[in-house]
Amino acid sequence: MKKHRHSADYHNLINTIRDLKDKYPNQGVANHISQALADYGDIWGLSDKEFAFALEKYAATMDLDQASIGADYLDKVIEDGMDLDNILGEDEDDWLDTFDHQY
Repeated sequence: MKKHRHSADYHNLINTIRDLKDKYPNQGVANHISQALADYGDIWGLSDKEFAFALEKYAATMDLDQASIGADYLDKVIEDGMDLDNILGEDEDDWLDTFDHQY
């Protein structure tokens, strides 16, 4: 049986998929791939290099998104969401009056 040789791009692609699977186990690999390739349209004939780049770019975005969302931030979003009527605070009416007069 002949052993297949794969490119470095292919190995990067596989390693990125493994990393995504390990870091985000609640999200399926197919979902990661579809999100990474969402902007590519027709992916027929996509090279290993292009595919690896798309996955690496997607993985970096996922890492940045996760890093920017701390527990304090999520708590604040939930707290604000529970009181949507008062999210702008007491100045809301003043702001709306100013806005109405300008336009």
